Amino acid sequence: MRKLNLKSRTDYRRIGKAETPADVAKTLEISQDAPSLLRSRVLYANDEPTQIADSYIPWEIAEGCESLMQPNAGPGGSYGRLEDLGHGPVRFEEEITVRMPTEPEQRTLDLEPLQPVFQIWHVAYTARNLPIAVTVHVMPGHVWTLHYAWDDKHSQGE
Repeated sequence: MRKLNLKSRTDYRRIGKAETPADVAKTLEISQDAPSLLRSRVLYANDEPTQIADSYIPWEIAEGCESLMQPNAGPGGSYGRLEDLGHGPVRFEEEITVRMPTEPEQRTLDLEPLQPVFQIWHVAYTARNLPIAVTVHVMPGHVWTLHYAWDDKHSQGE
């Protein structure tokens, strides 16, 4: 954002104990009726909405961690607090889809019904390969460029 000379802002819509959506519960490998900590926010650039980000952490892990209940979770953010609790993420996976926005997403992101969004399903795992957090990002397609780079280990003789 700084490179583009944009002013960023994050507005938290909700931080607290919540029902866990079925697909999130499955990913976190918790019971469908197990609650989670929801950290729901909208990110802005120059007061224009650029992203909805809803993060879910199993409540049995987040419960009692006051820093996770605050918009500013402290150094390292929520992942730093998970590390403090002995569940620091070390590996991440993302699944990206493109779809049409829901009506609430249209309102929040100020979109027309036929403007597509990226949905990024971001999962953080502990060193024991336990899924510890799921963040669902919804981003207007016309605002973002996704860039990925990787090395081909096979061509390097590994």
